[in-house]
Formats: sequence, structure tokens, C-alpha cells
Amino acid sequence: MMMNFMSRKNITVKQNFKGGVSMKYLLITLMAGLMAQGTPDSFIHSSSQVQAFYYFVTVTIDSATVASDDWVGAFNGDVCVGARKWDTSECGEGICEVPAMGDDGQDYSNGYLNFGDIPTFKIFDASENIYYDATSSVSIPAYPQQNNQQYIIDDLQSTGTGSCDGYGGVVDCAGECGGSAVEDCAGDCGGSAVVDECGVCGGDGIANGACDCDGNVNLGCGCGEAAAEENYDCDSNCIVEIDCAGDCGGSAVEDECGVCGGGGIANGECDCDGNTLDECDVCGGDNSSCAGCDGVPNSGTEFDCAGVCDGNCDGCDECGVCGGDGSSCAAPTWRLQLVAEVDSWDQFANTGNPEWLLRDDQNFLGAAVGGSWGYDENHDILEPAPNPGNYISLFFDHPEWDTFWGSHFTEDIVHDNDNFFSTNLTQWNGTVVTNVPGTTSLTLFVETGDSILQASTYEMY
Repeated sequence: MMMNFMSRKNITVKQNFKGGVSMKYLLITLMAGLMAQGTPDSFIHSSSQVQAFYYFVTVTIDSATVASDDWVGAFNGDVCVGARKWDTSECGEGICEVPAMGDDGQDYSNGYLNFGDIPTFKIFDASENIYYDATSSVSIPAYPQQNNQQYIIDDLQSTGTGSCDGYGGVVDCAGECGGSAVEDCAGDCGGSAVVDECGVCGGDGIANGACDCDGNVNLGCGCGEAAAEENYDCDSNCIVEIDCAGDCGGSAVEDECGVCGGGGIANGECDCDGNTLDECDVCGGDNSSCAGCDGVPNSGTEFDCAGVCDGNCDGCDECGVCGGDGSSCAAPTWRLQLVAEVDSWDQFANTGNPEWLLRDDQNFLGAAVGGSWGYDENHDILEPAPNPGNYISLFFDHPEWDTFWGSHFTEDIVHDNDNFFSTNLTQWNGTVVTNVPGTTSLTLFVETGDSILQASTYEMY
């Protein structure tokens, strides 16, 4: 459990600048001097005008309640920002507090706590002269924004094995905290005796001529190991050439088919698999590499420009039609462009702002000499899928065409027949789809063939 409350006392700091001396800073200096008497070295700090107080109901080291001459210190990182001797007989209702100093803008408070910082705590065991890192079973509150804020926390308990300086230091063999003195192998603090390579303290090591502490010698394959056999290294590896049969120094070799000691490719065959040359001189081939369009090897037949095997077409038009006049794939005689727009903010106000207009302007209908009343891959174009966001889409629907790619088309070009158009009403069925509300408009533009708008040509509705 953790509680916080405001102090019921109004703390007033008076300043007296008579004679040019600030009583505020004099008071802080006196408090720092008094605190330093008997304070553990790592808990020495300066008092600040900005403070908070952390009360702990119980403080323990290894589950045992601390003694009255033990201390608790508060830290911001490695900087001590407050400390108190934990003599509960001097605390109200036996609950002591640790002051936590904040940064009041003076040099002595550099590194002290600021609003939102979370202090950490250490416990000093005076009987053992050891500092312990400490933690609580509840979260430590962050440093407050209001001065003199107070918190009551259930417990504070030591963690780890402790250190002589509060920062991980240990006492060396000479009794110095953080010292570097160590015992030598003979147990003498600061002594110079060392263990030799044979593990003997103060020994002379391996004897001259020997390779180890047991007196063995090296014959070339390692200390105490037997010498290598002829033509082999110390690991029994052959150090001369090994033939394909695995004989060290043998003479067997692989033939062109990878057979050790083999005779290579047999007469009349073209590879190691027993294949022979086909009529195209391809090893293992099926005679197709030199076959004409009639499938006969070396026949020399080819497709003409119209796609007829061994045909006699002398020339094809740009549409690939033998002797054609290019009309089957010619551009439309006339074409209208249809533009669909929606004001996507119309539900609020018809703004007319181009930034809010969605449009689909790549839609066309018309007629071409090479067009047809069914699906024509030269002229009829599939409608692309709409964008993943807001969109408007116009298309001509033709499920009766039964194409592999779909039934929505952005361009629908029919056969150009002046006699038919002059006596019949031709209808294009278009669909506009959008995923936003708003006013929608459809505008037609003449893209190709201005004459279609003349009243003497066709009537349009």
C-alpha cells in the first residue's frame, strides 16, 4: 500500500539580504554541515529548497528489521539526494521518512530530482559497514511537482549481497573498500608468488627439453605423441596425391564420364548416357530443333505473315491480315469521352471545390470500321479495379460477352455502319458506381469525329 498526503505545516523560507548575506543559503549550508556528522560517506548530500518525503512503514535487511543506527538514503541515479538515520524512536508513530531533494536551480542541486523522476533507495548496515540496494513491494511514486509532497509506503527491503561503498565496491584483502590488493597463490596479501604453468605455486615450470609437466617430448606430432608414418601426417592423412580409387599415391584416374579407370564414351554414342545424334545433330535430341512449321526436320517451312504454315501471303497489313487494308484494327471513326464526377463533400455543402471532386474520365464509346457488336480485343478495354480509398467508376456492362477477364468495360467500340446508324437507335448501357455520397454528374465530350454532333448526321439522346 502507498499513500500520499500534503504536509499540514506551512514551511516558510525567509531571506534577509542585510549586509549582502542571504540567510536562505546560510541556513542550507548549516543544515548540510549538521547532516554530514555521522552520515555514511555515500549518503552525504546538500539540502535543497525543493523536497519530497518518502515514509516507509518497515525497513529490513534480509527480512530482519534494521537497527537504530542504520541509514536509508534516496538517490537519483548515482547522486544521493537525501538520507536519514533509521531510529524509529525519533519518528512519529515509529514511521520514519527519507527526504528527497529536488533541483532548485542552484549549483549544489545539479543532478537532483525533477518532476517525474523516480528515486531509488539504499540501506546502510552500520554494524557491517555495507550498503544494500533496496526495493519495495509496491511501485515507488515519481517525484512530485508540488513541494513538500509526502508518501507513505508499506516496506523497503534490501536486495543483493551489498557493497562497501554503495556502488558495487568490495573490501580487498588489505581491508580497503574498492582497493586493488589481492592475495597471491601462497595466501600473502599483496604477495608476488604465482602459479607456474604446471600449477605449482612458486614453481619453475616445464623443464628444458620437455614439452609438458610430465617430462614428455615432442616428436613432431604433438607433446607425448608418436611420430607420423611415412607419406602421412600426424593425423594419418595422406600427404601425397590420392588417386580416384582412394589409394594414397595410386595412378587410377576418372574418364570423361566420371568413372574411375573407365574407358569413356562408347563408339557410336554421343554422351555417357548412351544417347546418339538426332537428324539436327543434337545429342539425345528429338529432331525438333531443326524442324519446320510442318514438324519435319530440316524441311525449311515457315509461317507466313498471316500465320499459315508454308503459306504464300505476299504481305500483311498492320493488323496482321493477309492483303488487308488495315481497317480491322484502325482507330475509331468517331469516339465520345464520358466523364463521371461526384462532389464527395456534398452531404455537408455542395462546395464545388476541385479538391473534393472525384472523377473517372477514361471512359469511351464509339464506332470503328474494324469494330464488332461483340467483344473485340482491338477496341474493347476492360474497366480497371477502383482505388482502395474513395472513388467513382463508370463502365459499360457486358456479361453476355462472357470474357475471361470480366464484364465491366471502360471502352465499348461497335462496328461503324452508316446505313445502320441512320435508321436505328443505338443504345449504350453505362453504370456509375461510387462509395461516397454527393451530387454526381455525367459529361460527354467529342474525342474523335466532330461531325457526329451535326444535326445532319445522327440524332443523339
